[in-house]
Amino acid sequence: MFDARQAGEGKFGTVVSLLFLAALVLAAWNVVPVYYNNYSFADRVVELARAPRYNHSDERIMDLLMRSAEEHHLEDFVNTRTCSVKTMETRRTIICAYDRPVQILPGVKHTFRFKNEADQPLL
Repeated sequence: MFDARQAGEGKFGTVVSLLFLAALVLAAWNVVPVYYNNYSFADRVVELARAPRYNHSDERIMDLLMRSAEEHHLEDFVNTRTCSVKTMETRRTIICAYDRPVQILPGVKHTFRFKNEADQPLL
């Protein structure tokens, strides 16, 4: 039933594969929330750019942006210096550009650069 030539040499490859898989899962665990928070924040930026001009001044939009940044756990990266709001007669432009450093794996850091822009017509 057992062949004498089968000595279990495949165990090292299995261990390496499992370590690689664990590193991949840990990296995804650290990176996916970064992108999810950014995409959720970008949706909110577009929504705020569409807000009516008559009751949403640039200062109020900026306050709502900062609240949204807190809701999406971006308060350490997004602030009044990284965002700008400009309302014109027919449109509103919001730009938020920020850097977010993340430790992907122990000893491996990466800085993600995001720029969310919304240019929406005012109705």
